[in-house]
Amino acid sequence: MRHYLLAPLFYLVLLSGYSQSKDLANSSQIKKTAPEMLSTYKQKALHTGRLQEARPSQGELVYCNPQPLYWPAERGKTYRIELSSDSTFPPGKTTLSEAKPWAIYNHHEPLNNGRWYWRHQKQKDNSSWGEWSETHSFKVDDSSYTKQIKSFKNFLEAIPKAHPRINLAGESVEEFRVRAAKHPYTANYVSLIRRKNPLINLMQEGYYLTGDEEFAKKGAEFFKIALEKLKPGHKFLAVRVMGQLAGMYDAFYHYHDADTHKMFKEKAMLVLDFHTRMRGDLEARALDNHFWQMSMFGYLRTAMVMAHDHPETHEHLEYAYNLAMSKFPIVGPSDGGWANGQGYFHVNGVTLMNVPKDLLLGGINLYESLPWYKSTSDYLSYCSGFGGVVPGFGDKAEKRNRTMYGMEHNLLFRQIKDNPLAAWTLREQQKFNNIWISEMDYIQQNKVREDWMDAPRPQYIPGAAVFRGVGIAALHSDINNPKENTVVYLKSSPYGGGVGHMTSSQNCFNISYKGLKLFYNTGNYKAGFSSPHIYTDYRHTRAHNGMLVNGRSQGFGMHYFAWIKHFADNDQIAYACGDAAQAYGKIDETADEHLRGKFGYGYLPESPLSKYDRHVALCRPNLLVVYDVVEAKEKADFALTFNSRLKTSSLSKDGVFSVMSTKSRGDLQVFSDSKLEHSFSDKYVTPFWKEQPSRARYDTVNKSKQTRFLTIIQMGDAATAPKVLSMKNGELEALGFTIKAELDSSKPVQFSVKSKDALLKVSDKQNPVLIGTVDKIKSRKVAEYLKPIY
Repeated sequence: MRHYLLAPLFYLVLLSGYSQSKDLANSSQIKKTAPEMLSTYKQKALHTGRLQEARPSQGELVYCNPQPLYWPAERGKTYRIELSSDSTFPPGKTTLSEAKPWAIYNHHEPLNNGRWYWRHQKQKDNSSWGEWSETHSFKVDDSSYTKQIKSFKNFLEAIPKAHPRINLAGESVEEFRVRAAKHPYTANYVSLIRRKNPLINLMQEGYYLTGDEEFAKKGAEFFKIALEKLKPGHKFLAVRVMGQLAGMYDAFYHYHDADTHKMFKEKAMLVLDFHTRMRGDLEARALDNHFWQMSMFGYLRTAMVMAHDHPETHEHLEYAYNLAMSKFPIVGPSDGGWANGQGYFHVNGVTLMNVPKDLLLGGINLYESLPWYKSTSDYLSYCSGFGGVVPGFGDKAEKRNRTMYGMEHNLLFRQIKDNPLAAWTLREQQKFNNIWISEMDYIQQNKVREDWMDAPRPQYIPGAAVFRGVGIAALHSDINNPKENTVVYLKSSPYGGGVGHMTSSQNCFNISYKGLKLFYNTGNYKAGFSSPHIYTDYRHTRAHNGMLVNGRSQGFGMHYFAWIKHFADNDQIAYACGDAAQAYGKIDETADEHLRGKFGYGYLPESPLSKYDRHVALCRPNLLVVYDVVEAKEKADFALTFNSRLKTSSLSKDGVFSVMSTKSRGDLQVFSDSKLEHSFSDKYVTPFWKEQPSRARYDTVNKSKQTRFLTIIQMGDAATAPKVLSMKNGELEALGFTIKAELDSSKPVQFSVKSKDALLKVSDKQNPVLIGTVDKIKSRKVAEYLKPIY
């Protein structure tokens, strides 16, 4: 059970660059120290578009135990590895893996603490073995969480041999019926199924619940019709349909005729065999959108249904199992976040919900053992719960506002008995859309509606949270009251910009005020994934509240990364700092997602920056202060860009950028040590229909190697324009806060925000300090500091 406790009234937070982890399965925890993580982020990207070197390596400290091993591979080749605690790989102390036609190795039991060594070897065409690779090393200690895993042989043996088995979590159908008969919803639900028009999914549920052959025979009849219409293919939708049909085949297994069994095997094997050509590729790529959205589900489920009847499917199932145990859920690291953003989060729903369901058949419980599933309820609460807007840094996010999709409700639903915040978030979402969770889900999980509909408000809900694995800080003024809430999202992500469904928006922020997207990214995803508009006005940094260097965007590619290195929160100030010095560069030529259309307008050949720290402070309830510290390797031009989707906007002669609706407004000013020129545009570089953005830009007049910016954003009612701010001796007053910022780049960094009861201090000499008076304080950090898999 998670607790939200009272704490002393006065506290001091020294931001050391990491958050304490939450409790994980088996009482293990993830704890990373700031120096270790700082050196890791500074040295290289944690994610690459395609694996360029073996991981883990160079003695790095791994975050899970056992840690999957990866290496660059060739399609169609066979590999094996050696793993030892001795760098000489002596007999008796060395594990030699079986030869496999893929480039992942999952050890099947936890490793002892200490340094471990490994190397890989490729089989030649004549079946002899080539030279061993160089030796790689990694460290394991108590901070590495213990991962639930078993050998493929044991996993396969644990899968029930009887049909049906899919969706039964390892129970026999007879055991499930005994348990379901005691649930208060079962009788009414079965009665409802009998009254409804017969649908194949309802026939499956009716048969599971009752054993009535009427359901089974009708379901088998529907299944055969659907199977006859299926044209097997490699496209992700076809693979998804194959997986869904495999579940139906399993449910009505004993009611199919011989021709149906034969037809299913033929079509299923066509789908499975297609994935043979993907070995050596999927495991080496940071992301394959379509495979992980839907194909992974269809591939795994089809192989699991056929496993005991057709041994020739075992190699497919073993590959799918190894993918799941090493890379799942792909762009969702342990903090529960989703790097592709909420716009595409639900598209992965069929995989995120069903892969762990199917792995339960083999005794693997990702819902309980994988940190992502334990943490995603927190991410959903802070980044799309309570009727608030989403962060907005991924494709199609502009379509999302206030509501969640059914998949997100189900992820929350799975945590409601262990997490009061999840239950409360689900209850609050009911105000904005009808939450539908099927009676079958309640029955299978042994829950009832009152578990969330009557959920009490947690004693304390922290006002801000950081999810460093995906690089999102969510700073709220009143999280439980969306009609009054101000929320600022800062993105500084280890996942590089412009890849998959991500945008080139490192160190960028979005602001919602009282439910209104005030300063938010612009552009329209409807233009098409690889259209010129997407490259020039959507994923491009000019479409975000960020910074251009020499007039150009951040890069497209996984190695154009950033990270959130500081975070703290009290009752008056929420603070985060992002580092995006590595984020600028060209389109990554190895990023397959972009080879179809290289509209590389305005990208730098390489990063010119040596430092780009963005300090963001939400001064509750309606003031945002942003302090940028920028240093370049050579003299360069810098420009801050600001965007809004609101059509009523203006840029005054003295540089105040104002945006407003009928009820609310935001007024933005920029101060700098450099002379600035400001400009306004309501046009896209590449037009999209008649859509018009509101864009302001502040350019340095002269090139320089260093510059600093201070941006102040005041928010309030539309009818009341705030006063124009002026800065004297590096100090100004705004909405009850005193802001000091050293803008002279030749002097040490100094930045502070102060009110009557709170103080934030930032300098080069020490970690930031936040002091404040609070009534309550969280007993745990909502998000953990973590290191993604690779």
